[in-house]
Amino acid sequence: MKVYVTGATGFVGKILVKKLDDLGFDTWTLVRSRTLRNKEIVLDFATCSEPEIYEKISGANCIVHLAANVDFRQDFSEEIYRINCLGTIALANAAEKLNVHFILASTALIAGMRQECINQYSKDQPNIPYNIAKYIAEEYIIQHLKAYTILRIGGIYGYNGPEHLFLNRAINKVIDHHQIPDIQNNGLGRRNYIYVGDLCKWIIHVIENKITGKYLTAGVETLPLKDIFTQLNQVFLDNKSNFTVAEHISGTDQVIEFESPDIKMHTYLAAFNDIKTQLAVQ
Repeated sequence: MKVYVTGATGFVGKILVKKLDDLGFDTWTLVRSRTLRNKEIVLDFATCSEPEIYEKISGANCIVHLAANVDFRQDFSEEIYRINCLGTIALANAAEKLNVHFILASTALIAGMRQECINQYSKDQPNIPYNIAKYIAEEYIIQHLKAYTILRIGGIYGYNGPEHLFLNRAINKVIDHHQIPDIQNNGLGRRNYIYVGDLCKWIIHVIENKITGKYLTAGVETLPLKDIFTQLNQVFLDNKSNFTVAEHISGTDQVIEFESPDIKMHTYLAAFNDIKTQLAVQ
């Protein structure tokens, strides 16, 4: 199967492409700037026309669309709209003409940035430009494509992960500087972030089993942030570092309820140990 992956040089994309290659998929990457990889196509969604996109991906059997401009600010940006909305729609139109499986990485926060519990019954209330652009793209895909999968993903964590997620900032700091940051509230807000390796396994599961529809996507374990940081400290610093919490400021939950796929997923402790093992062999 020939799988085309956008956002292939990003945090999730690099890991997904390697896993696909290891499994024997004919994996092609869509990138804005050429790299050293042989199977890649240079394609800038901000400037490419729909006929150009169609021509460049005409050999695809499946498209995994990870590329996005992630920006949680309230301010409108033309780039947010062009990449996350118009670029996705153009790629979806090509997928429709080719009649191939289209997989979109979207965001669970379409249900609201401050929602404490997000599930399949949560009302859509995209309230920032990024979430609005993703929502419009989703609705277009649902209306026009038959073979689509939308993954509404919660926070994704791992080493060198995007630092808009506080856990990723903590992981990067503990590994690169041997320090663990303080938590700016009481740390009791619960999270079920998904480990990047598990998200990649989930996407591969979708590809292999041709699963279609819209799904919430999150981690298998829900813990208070304070407990997550304690485990991070345990794995990387042998409990030799202290971090503080602001007891007088309440942390809030953000838990995503989802139907677990038939794959083995990591707890936080297992994920931190997996990161440590991978770093040891590099």
